[in-house]
Amino acid sequence: MQCPKCSFLMDDFMTECPRCRYMKTTPAPDREQPILADAPGCDAPPAHDNVVGMRVLVAVLITLFLVGGAAIYWNIYHARKGTLHGKVFVTQERANLPLGMVTVAVYPFNTLNSCIEKKKAYAEKETAKRQARIDAARDEMQRRKSEMEQRASEEKVALAERLGIAPTGFDTGSMRQFMSAINQADIALRESGQAYRQAQQAFAAAEHAYNALLEEQYPFLTEDFYFTNLPKPWVVVETDAFGQFDVALPTRGLFVICIQAARNVSSEDGQYYWMLKVSLDGAARKAIFLSNDNMTTSGASDSLVQTNVK
Repeated sequence: MQCPKCSFLMDDFMTECPRCRYMKTTPAPDREQPILADAPGCDAPPAHDNVVGMRVLVAVLITLFLVGGAAIYWNIYHARKGTLHGKVFVTQERANLPLGMVTVAVYPFNTLNSCIEKKKAYAEKETAKRQARIDAARDEMQRRKSEMEQRASEEKVALAERLGIAPTGFDTGSMRQFMSAINQADIALRESGQAYRQAQQAFAAAEHAYNALLEEQYPFLTEDFYFTNLPKPWVVVETDAFGQFDVALPTRGLFVICIQAARNVSSEDGQYYWMLKVSLDGAARKAIFLSNDNMTTSGASDSLVQTNVK
């Protein structure tokens, strides 16, 4: 080859020109030609794409594992069914009376509790609006009652004084004094009697006003308020002639049994209400009794609502 600097003819093996000391350099590889030794296969994706792909694959596998685990957990602990055996009866005059052919409605706890909480909030708002008037009416009734009792006492004293008057003698002066005392005692007795009757009327009016306010508030305190316009039950069964029923429930989870029943005993109509929280607690079978002890009026802790208007 010829030296590019001094045009001296150099052999191919020479790396330096003997004349001008020009150093021959190795030409750089063509940038358009790939370095095959370091290049991946034709079908292999870039290294960055491999990392992203692995991350996606791991995320998919984790998701499938979680979903599969949740499905297994649900099938084991929630989807598995058990049997709730119940008996509905009331105790009257020391006798247990079964309630047969009674509808038993079962709700998931969250579904019914949401409805009941709204009803409670509405009832509290309505009763709060009336409570101040009820308190004032009760105070007025008590005041009128005390006044009536005072007037009754005054009338008794006037009557005793009237009956205690007796003549001191039978002469004209004594008889005149006797008659005058009688007339004055009669007047006092009539006035005290009239005051007592007026006090009675005032007390009766105050009592009527108080009771009218209680009746206005009453609908928000009754069982009927909470048992009206309930959502559709999850399942409905009916008691047999002995007041017994069986219902299939998931072994896990909290539910509510709602029963509204009536029984005519000794010519007296009885209304009975239950809104009872129940759970199988993982068991395949469980028995419960719905009786006077867990009605809505019993104050039982497992009753979803507490009513004490009876």
